[in-house]
Amino acid sequence: MGTPIFPGDHFAFRLRVSFPYVIREHMGKRQKAWARRARVQVIEQLGGVCKRCGDTETLELDCIQPMGHEHHKYEPSHRMSFYRQQMRAGNLQLLCEHCHAIKTASDTLLDLLSTDPISMPVQ
Repeated sequence: MGTPIFPGDHFAFRLRVSFPYVIREHMGKRQKAWARRARVQVIEQLGGVCKRCGDTETLELDCIQPMGHEHHKYEPSHRMSFYRQQMRAGNLQLLCEHCHAIKTASDTLLDLLSTDPISMPVQ
């Protein structure tokens, strides 16, 4: 187990053992709080309404030119950094959940139709 830093100082011993975990947990909370604030700012900067229907509920960030799906797997702070970069490049818009689903389905269909059948793998 180990010896406390000072005799009878069990808290100091626990702190030393769990210190990396405490720091990671604290940093995770700070990063998530930053990501929430950054998301609110981005939504405000984009006008706060769905670009297609004008709805103000269930807003989602959408890349105008699709950038794949990898950024959905990022941690919240990294994902917001990605979206802020897309916004600076002019490639970000707000869509409500319904309009976003329609656009995603449309983008997927266009990708399938534009794929060169010769280069598609044979199954």
